[in-house]
Formats: sequence, structure tokens, C-alpha cells
Amino acid sequence: MGNKVDSTEEKRYKGLSPFELKNKLIQMAETHHEAMMLNAGRGNPNWVATTPREGFFQLDLFAIEESQRMLWRPQVGGA
Repeated sequence: MGNKVDSTEEKRYKGLSPFELKNKLIQMAETHHEAMMLNAGRGNPNWVATTPREGFFQLDLFAIEESQRMLWRPQVGGA
């Protein structure tokens, strides 16, 4: 990667948002095939991971049932 960025080009990049800069870097990597760049993206949003969400939901249900089985003590969680 022997390409240097001159000061005017550097100033242009400095004014870009992080997403614009990412897109510019991807564009540069596609046109300069001597350097490879990994585009890892941002991954899946959390709501797609249904298995862990279901596990946490079951844990919440258990916690609610257990707190309802206790004697009525507002500071402890009984109803």
C-alpha cells in the first residue's frame, strides 16, 4: 500500500461521516486490487437472534412465577 494521500484529499476525507468514509474505503479497495479489504458489515440486529431471546424470555417467566409464589413482601417482589 504505497499510495499516499495528499493534503487536499485528506481534507476531503476528514469532512466525511463514518459511513461515507467506509463507503469511500470500500470503493478504493475495489479499484485498487493490489490491496484486499475485509467488509465485515454490521452483523445481524439483535432481534433476529430468536433462540437467545426465547431463552431470556423463559428466564423472565420463571422469575415472575417465583416472585409470585413468595409471601406478600413488596420489597422482595411478591404480589
